Amino acid sequence: MADLKTLCIDGECMNIPEGSSGSDVTGVKGQQESSYRNGNVNISPNNVLYLGANITGGVANDTKAFWNTKTSGYAYFNTDGQLNGQPNRYGFLEHLSYVSGISFQTFHAVDGYIYHRFYTGASPELTNWVKLAPTNSPAFTGTPTAPTNGTASDSSTQIATDAFVQNAITRRLPKSQNVSANVGSYSVANTTFVQKDLYTAPSNGLIIATLQVQWAANSTGYRMADIFRSGSGTGVGSSSPASNTGSSTQCDTIVRRLSSGDKLTSRVYQNSGAALNVSSQFFIGYFIPD
Repeated sequence: MADLKTLCIDGECMNIPEGSSGSDVTGVKGQQESSYRNGNVNISPNNVLYLGANITGGVANDTKAFWNTKTSGYAYFNTDGQLNGQPNRYGFLEHLSYVSGISFQTFHAVDGYIYHRFYTGASPELTNWVKLAPTNSPAFTGTPTAPTNGTASDSSTQIATDAFVQNAITRRLPKSQNVSANVGSYSVANTTFVQKDLYTAPSNGLIIATLQVQWAANSTGYRMADIFRSGSGTGVGSSSPASNTGSSTQCDTIVRRLSSGDKLTSRVYQNSGAALNVSSQFFIGYFIPD
């Protein structure tokens, strides 16, 4: 057998100097080669990493036991039915193995997508192929997550998580406050206006509220009730004739912007010919601060 004279690895060559008797290099082979070569030898990546084409020979051999016999490397597939759940007819499979029976595999399909699967020493078999999302318009499945930015003013193109949106809504939307006032009963003299303070705005905001006034039974004249902002002189009100069947009720709803310190006041009037009781009066609604 001739001695090894020149060794080339992926195009980089070197001369092998002659050694002392009995120590000369007589042959070399890549990890994937079955026999040693001598003379002028070129070691290419295929000699080291290439496992072959369609090496399983069918899905029956696509098992953990089969791949445990293979060293790390890559294989080419151009035939269907070679791998369980084969992602594509054409593609390269990268096989990374570890001595304890752990393997990670990546399949680079001709359609540009990448898939992966693995097995470990404790795994009964290989896992199913999982498609990795592309960076261009990925279509995620399941429940993908992302970091939550805590900056409310951020207007960048980074992903806004559910938590970020909820936090932004909480910060942006004012919290409404329930408002109410139960004035109770009181007497209203004939042809007289009676006013009752109902609510003072704690800040600038919007009030949405309803005034309900119930009059004692009387069938003479008419009744009036309104609600207004103190100092404005105008408000929301209603008037109705006296009831012939018993007590009468009036309801008025106001939607108005208030400045801090503004008061809402009710005003009632009746002309029954004598004093008449308001049997109940209450005010209820929401105040939404700016």
